[in-house]
Amino acid sequence: MKYGSREKWLNFLLYLVVIVMINLLSGTLFFRLDLTENKSYSLSGASKNLVASLEEPLTVRVFLSENLPQPYNNLEQQMRDLLEEYSLEGNRNFNYSLYMMDQEGTATDEGGRNLRDMAGDYNIPAIQIQNVEQDEVKLQTAYMGMVLVQGDLVETIPALANERNLEYRITSVINKISRKTSTMLAMSEKIQVKLILSPELIGFNSELSQYSSALKKLIDRLNSENFGKIEYGETAPASLTRDDLNKYGLNTISLKSGTESNPITTKAYAGVVVQYGDESSSINLLNQGIFGYSMTSVSDLEQPIGEMLEKLIGVNQSIAYLSSHGTPALYSNPYAQQQGASAGNFNQLLSEDYNIKNVTLDNIPGDIRTLIINGPSESFSAWELFQIDQFIMNGGSVAFFIDTYIEIMPSQQEMQYGQMPRYEPLNTGLEKLTSRYGAELIPSYVMDENCYVQQQRNAFGSIEETPIYFAPMIDQQYINNDISFMKNIKGLIVLNISPLEIRATEESGITASTLFSSSKTSWTVSENINLYNPAGIYPPSSDDRGTQDLAVLLEGELPSYFEGKPIPARPQIEGEIEGENAQVSFGGKGMSEETGFINKATAGRVFVTAGSAIMADNVLDAAGVSPNAMLVRNMIDYLNGREDYAIMRSKGQGYNPLEDVDPGTKAFLKGVNIVFLPILTVLLGLIMWVHWKERKKKIARMFSGGKT
Repeated sequence: MKYGSREKWLNFLLYLVVIVMINLLSGTLFFRLDLTENKSYSLSGASKNLVASLEEPLTVRVFLSENLPQPYNNLEQQMRDLLEEYSLEGNRNFNYSLYMMDQEGTATDEGGRNLRDMAGDYNIPAIQIQNVEQDEVKLQTAYMGMVLVQGDLVETIPALANERNLEYRITSVINKISRKTSTMLAMSEKIQVKLILSPELIGFNSELSQYSSALKKLIDRLNSENFGKIEYGETAPASLTRDDLNKYGLNTISLKSGTESNPITTKAYAGVVVQYGDESSSINLLNQGIFGYSMTSVSDLEQPIGEMLEKLIGVNQSIAYLSSHGTPALYSNPYAQQQGASAGNFNQLLSEDYNIKNVTLDNIPGDIRTLIINGPSESFSAWELFQIDQFIMNGGSVAFFIDTYIEIMPSQQEMQYGQMPRYEPLNTGLEKLTSRYGAELIPSYVMDENCYVQQQRNAFGSIEETPIYFAPMIDQQYINNDISFMKNIKGLIVLNISPLEIRATEESGITASTLFSSSKTSWTVSENINLYNPAGIYPPSSDDRGTQDLAVLLEGELPSYFEGKPIPARPQIEGEIEGENAQVSFGGKGMSEETGFINKATAGRVFVTAGSAIMADNVLDAAGVSPNAMLVRNMIDYLNGREDYAIMRSKGQGYNPLEDVDPGTKAFLKGVNIVFLPILTVLLGLIMWVHWKERKKKIARMFSGGKT
C-alpha cells in the first residue's frame, strides 16, 4: 500500500473516532437553545429545585398509544423531551418510563406485564379521539395518561391531551405527592372515616345493606395507597346529638310507616364523616332530585374522600377568605331560587393548589400567609381594621377587592313606575387602610371606548353591536408585563371598576407597581351612574379622557394606619369578664394590648383593585383558561410566596393576540407584502443572473490565457 493511500485511511479512521466520541459525549452533555418568548421548552426554576431535592424515590410512568393522529402526533416527542429535562435536573430519586401501546393491546413491558392491564390498574382510561383518514372522520381509542408513584402514594393524570401546560401540571403533582408523603409519614394518629346510615333507610331499600361492606373495600384500597393511615368504622345514628347533626350538616328525610290510623314518622339520614384530630368534613349521601331522594354510589365517593383527606392533613398551603361583612360566598346553592353573588369559580380555581379557609377577623389561623377580602358590603369596626392592619405588619399579605359603590335595587312597586337601580357610595373603612399604604380609591366608575361589545340580533334579523363601556378591555400595552407573574398576560376584561390614585413613593420605602390600566379613551363617572342601559351611555369629549390605574401591588415598608393613633379596644364578648383574655391574635401570633403594636411592615405585600366584579362567576372561568383566571391565580401565588409557580403557569397562556396597529401601518405592511416582496425577488434574480454571467466570463478568461 502506498504511503499516500495509507495516510488517507488513517485520517479517515481518526475522523471516524472523533465523530463517534462526539456523539457519545453529546448523549450525556448537550444543550438546547430555547428561543421562544416565554421559554416554553425549558424547565422553570421551581421544577428544577423540586426534582433536585426529592427525598423519596419517585417514578413517573407515561402510557401513550402509537401513531396518534393530529394534533396529538407530537405528544410522544414532547413527553420524551420534557421527562429527559426532569431527569437531567433531578437527583437519583427521579425515574421515568414511557410505554408505547399498540392498538391490539398486546404490548408488554420488559417484565412481560401487559401495558393495557397496567394502565387499567392505575385508573388510566382509554379515551376516544378523532382521526381524519382518507377524508373520513373516525373515532379512535387511545391512551394518553401518566401516573406518578412515590411509596404507597399514587397520583394519576388520566388524559395528557387536556393539559395546556404539561410542565406546570407535572411539577404541581410532584410537589403535592412529596408534601403528602412527608406529612403522612409524620402523622401520629390515623384519619377516621365513619359511615352514618339510619337503619330505617335499609328497611326501605334492601340493597343498602351491602353499602357498608362496599365502602369498607374502598377505604381498604385507599388505605393501602396512604401508608395505612386511614381507619374505617360506623357510627350509630342514635348516638348522634343535634349538635353533631348540625356540625356534620347531614340532610334528614322523614320516613312514614305504620297504619293510617297510627302513622309513624321517623327522621333518617346518611353520610360519610372524615375526621382527623379536631377537624372534620362530611359528605351527604342523600341527594334530592326531581324524582325524590337517591343515595350516592360508593364508586362516586373515592375522589371526594381523597380530597377531604388532603384537606384535613394540610397537604396544600392554606389561604384565608373573609366570610363576613357581606362578602360573596365561596359556594353557590344550585337549589336556591334567589341567591347573591358567588365566588364559586374562584374557589374551584384555587382549590387545586390551596386549602381555602373561611375565616372571620376574630381569629385568623396561624398557618395563614394570605388573606383575601372580596367585595365586602358592610362597614368594618376600628378593632377589625386593626386586626387587618396588624396582620399585614406581621408579614401577612392581603388582596383587597373593594367596591366604591353599592347597587340598590328598586322595590317591585318602584319598578312598576320605571325606577331603575341606583348606586350609592360605599365606605367600609378599608379605604383608609389602602390609602395609608399608598393607593387611594376614587369613588367613580371607569368607562372606556375600548370595551366589550355585545352583539345581538334585532327583530329585523340584522346584527346590532352595543358597546358595554363599563366593561373595559385591557390591551397588552396597558398591562405591566415587567412584573414576573404578569409577563405572559396579554389581555384582560374588567367590570364595574373604579380608578386608583397611587400615592406611595420609593423614598418612603414602598414599591408601588401598577398592574394594569384603562386605555387613553377612558373616562370616569361619579354622578348619574348608569350601568343598566348601555345604549344610554354617551362618551364625553376627548379632553375629559385619559388612562386610569385600575390595580396596584404595594410592597416594602408599609406603614401602619394606626401609627400615632390609640389602639382600638377589643369588643367585649357577651358573658366575658371585663379585662379578661386581653390577648390579641394576629395570624396566630400573640400580642398583648399593653406591649403596643407593630408600626411598619418590613416586607409587606398588598394587592388593591377597586372592583370585586373581576372575581364574579360571570367574569372568572372555572377552567382557568382565560387571562383573567391566570391573573388571579398568579397574583395569589405571588402574595403567598410561590412566584416560581406563577411564572411556570404563565407558559400555558393561550391568549396571544397580535399588536393592534393604525390603518396607515396596516396599508403599508399590506403594500410591502403585495408589491415590494415580488420586486425584491426579481431584483435578487437579476443580481444573481449578472453574477453568474461574470463568473462564467471569468472562468473562460482563465482557460483562454486572458484572451477574450
